[in-house]
Amino acid sequence: MKKKLMMACLMAAALLTMSQTVSAQGFLGKLSKGLDKVNKTLENANNKIDVATGAGVELPGGGMMYNPASQWLDIQLVGVYGVSTSTNYGYVEVVMKVNMKLNKSSVSFGGKKSDLSTMATDADGNVYKMKSNIYHSFDVEEGTYVKVTLNDGAEFVDVRKSATMFQSLKLFCHADYDGHEALITFKNVPVQWDVEH
Repeated sequence: MKKKLMMACLMAAALLTMSQTVSAQGFLGKLSKGLDKVNKTLENANNKIDVATGAGVELPGGGMMYNPASQWLDIQLVGVYGVSTSTNYGYVEVVMKVNMKLNKSSVSFGGKKSDLSTMATDADGNVYKMKSNIYHSFDVEEGTYVKVTLNDGAEFVDVRKSATMFQSLKLFCHADYDGHEALITFKNVPVQWDVEH
């Protein structure tokens, strides 16, 4: 009788241990799946941030560039140049080198699409717009850096000459209607007044 009782106790203990192990494994499995979902969500959120702003790149002349179009358009900022029109005001041209990675012959800068508006803001918070707030098209060649100067209507006008830096410079960029458009953002870029470029 003692032997049978002992055997029954051992079997009950074994079943209880197995039950807890299976239960723990089930819990750990569910926890692992839950963590995978959280990681996927965070990964997707990070990807959305990258798509929206691009990875920040330090510019040699100072400031940062965020290019969410980098998969299809490389941009190198040559400089931001102010040209005096009076003692206190002038216009500002943006000069870039762009490398089109798509089979396209033109790219447009300027204009806007909903909240993706081209504009510049100086350190004092003054906002500047392009002379004509439309798309300005420039010739490009796939796989080749081409110099692009935003002028002839694509320059920023009525800029105070006290603006020696744009704390924010946003350029809407458009290559086609297949989703190849983005808002290129420059932060804290110097404005050089009345220099050769």
